[in-house]
Amino acid sequence: MSAWSGGKVTLAHIPNEYTLLLPGEAEALAGAPKLSAIQNGSVTLQAGSGLKSLAPGEHADGWLLLCTLDINGVATAVFERSVTHRGVIVYITERGGVI
Repeated sequence: MSAWSGGKVTLAHIPNEYTLLLPGEAEALAGAPKLSAIQNGSVTLQAGSGLKSLAPGEHADGWLLLCTLDINGVATAVFERSVTHRGVIVYITERGGVI
């Protein structure tokens, strides 16, 4: 983008709308679910002051549980969350690890 003023060109940066986040989206992507347990293909999440059970394909606070699996002997839940132009996938172990 340029603006002509007195024969000189002033260059400016044009933000790429696909890399920008809307207000609150960065925080939404950063806050992974709090996992309490993984059993029989479902997970138990800490939701507020209680617990919530979730099966693959169900949502909790905008996070979609894709599946549960075993990685190197550690039970792991895979969650996905999308915002306007981006999304994240997180792997959460029963031991509290988040990737």
